[in-house]
Amino acid sequence: MVEHPYLGPILCEEHWQASGDPERMEKFLGERGSRRRWQLFACECCWRILPLLTDDRSRAAVSLAERQAEGLAGPAEVSDAQEEAHAAVLEAWQPVRHPALAAAAMAASYALSRPRRAYVYAIQAAGGEPAERLAQCRLLRELFGNPFRPFAFEPAWRTPAVLAIAEHIYEREVFAELPVLADALEDAGCADGWLLAHCRGEPPDQGPHTRGCWALDAVLGKD
Repeated sequence: MVEHPYLGPILCEEHWQASGDPERMEKFLGERGSRRRWQLFACECCWRILPLLTDDRSRAAVSLAERQAEGLAGPAEVSDAQEEAHAAVLEAWQPVRHPALAAAAMAASYALSRPRRAYVYAIQAAGGEPAERLAQCRLLRELFGNPFRPFAFEPAWRTPAVLAIAEHIYEREVFAELPVLADALEDAGCADGWLLAHCRGEPPDQGPHTRGCWALDAVLGKD
């Protein structure tokens, strides 16, 4: 029996691009990706279930995890936030609380301590909904690109104009302006169709751009 490429193991580019199974994708990625990238993925998964993060300590943990990913949070601050987030998890597990809230609190706590596993609890918090799993798969493709298409950014493309636009988009999180970056890259001599298409939102079902976008990070030299 041949497994359906949408649900089966990641064996080729077609499976990666069509997968709706974040667990299989995460396993396939193996050691690929920095802690920063996985932490940004964890945070995006948590923000997707924001209505279930009813405890301010959990929301604070996710916000701090974003700062930690960018190297903007000190060890003492992170340690204190981890304790607060863990306390929120313990309270959420009380019988009178809803299991989804407990799973959401766990996801927020893991965004700080074990970011690579936070998405599992985010799925649980969302009730295992296929739509949530699909959204997470789109996030993985947004942050990790296509492992079947090795990519190297040419330093010559990193002109002052390209850098200025990329930094503006990243710092202000105005990802809708990524097509402008694509135009600037072309002006700099970039002819990489995969990079340019991603910046221009092609194909349209790839999902929204986020902090950690592989294309924007490539321009800025972030790992």
